[in-house]
Amino acid sequence: MKLIVQGPQQPFGQVTVSGAKNSATRLLAAAFMCEGDSILENFPTTLLDCQHKINFLRHFGIDVQIDESTDQLTISPKNSINEPLEAPPQSPIRTTYLLVQGQLTRHGRSHIPYPGGCKIGSRKHDVHIEIWEQFGCTVRELPDGIYVEGKLTGVEIELPFRTVGGTENAILCAAAASGTSKITGAYITPEVTDLISFLRKSGASIWHLDDGAILVDGRNGLLPGNARHQVMSDRIEAISWCAFAGATNSILEIDQVPLSEMEIPLIHLRDMGLIVEQVSKRKIRVGRNASQGSLRSFELACGVHPGVVSDMQPLFGLLALKATGKSTIHDYRYPERYKYAEEYNKLNNGVAQISHGKVTIKGNLPLQGALMDSPDLRGSIACIFSAFLAEGESVISKSEYALRGYHRLETKLRSLGLRFDVQHDD
Repeated sequence: MKLIVQGPQQPFGQVTVSGAKNSATRLLAAAFMCEGDSILENFPTTLLDCQHKINFLRHFGIDVQIDESTDQLTISPKNSINEPLEAPPQSPIRTTYLLVQGQLTRHGRSHIPYPGGCKIGSRKHDVHIEIWEQFGCTVRELPDGIYVEGKLTGVEIELPFRTVGGTENAILCAAAASGTSKITGAYITPEVTDLISFLRKSGASIWHLDDGAILVDGRNGLLPGNARHQVMSDRIEAISWCAFAGATNSILEIDQVPLSEMEIPLIHLRDMGLIVEQVSKRKIRVGRNASQGSLRSFELACGVHPGVVSDMQPLFGLLALKATGKSTIHDYRYPERYKYAEEYNKLNNGVAQISHGKVTIKGNLPLQGALMDSPDLRGSIACIFSAFLAEGESVISKSEYALRGYHRLETKLRSLGLRFDVQHDD
């Protein structure tokens, strides 16, 4: 899919942040572990990653009803297939490993395709294999995927590094296992907290200990389910609209912002010269300080929550295009995540200087429309937004990457008064 933009253009008006992709896909996996129905509200129904995981559940006989008018999902496992099945052969999502627990609990064995997702540095599945083995399972890696067999048994487990996926995997295993599990070294992001909240509503017994560990009293099987849960708002989408407002020198009202999960990123925005006003409990108004002129250049390092996480990096790079002087962004967790900056160089050759773990961007240089290739999900939205900054026509190929993480993106862009064409591939 190609997005064709005649720039420059400024957005105006209000945009509402949708349910978080990085929570919604995990909640689907948790619902797969339940006997009763699960209702998920504020669910980003149009996201490609969510649709792929819904198709995976349907492959196993799980009934998933989608109400796009209210963004609600109803997951009913009562007619699930009572025998092991081979997983669908392909999956472009990287969280397939979270679908193991539902299969293990029902059938004693699981088959998943190798995780897909964006190619950003090294995202290995070794840690997940270690987790399944520590919970008492046997794991085989074959050309067509990963096979896991056995009965989940409670264990004390220490995660080898701060890993969101590993933390989620261990929590789901522990919730379905027999006995009590203690997970140390867990990385508790807002999305992990949302997952724990849903699991508790579904009948899991999970506690946060004072030392930061997680204690889980396993159900020795499927969870009761019958939970209704609202998916948390997407903090990455929220910071995306903030960055877009700042880079285009516009004023946007952004509703359903998870402010408590974004304190440090918002401090960085204010330090650059953006005005961020809280209009109501979950609504902010973001714009440029008119008396200041250009944004201030900056230097920041991407790390773990509650700081600026790697998913936000391309959006801060977008702001750097319109800041005075040189801005530098470091990313030590994903030091190869600078493909978007290579695309910025197509707008002005040399605007971004890239080295391992660091990118330096020269701000306030003239930007000319160009042919850009979306490198990954967040890089795609950054390329799309940058096209509205440039003079003339830009064509962004593979823009469907952005549809993996931005619910109703085309509708939201048009609602902000932006004009563009969409060209679908044959």
